[in-house]
Amino acid sequence: MADMLDTLALARDTLLALPDVPPVLMRGQPDPGGEEVIVLDRVADTGAPGYRRAATAKLLQITCYAPSVQRALELTALARSALAEVGFGFIGSRPAPDGTGELSEYRR
Repeated sequence: MADMLDTLALARDTLLALPDVPPVLMRGQPDPGGEEVIVLDRVADTGAPGYRRAATAKLLQITCYAPSVQRALELTALARSALAEVGFGFIGSRPAPDGTGELSEYRR
């Protein structure tokens, strides 16, 4: 569990250090309002069918929400380049299922 917390903390600190970045939250934290937000979440073991195993310290999910798809993609690109500098490998990205946003997965 400590490894997962370290992974989440590193990602959060990295994203907060970016200029003009919207609030960065952990999944489950209250929404601060506003049109943009970045949400961090742990990801279950992708080797398991249907993501049904416990979360692993190696995988991270980041969702960038914005008022437009273009802005969500811009935030995703900023996050991807910043996280690459601290050792996160980009796995893939897709539209967020619950709003205007882009969901990306990373491996550390």
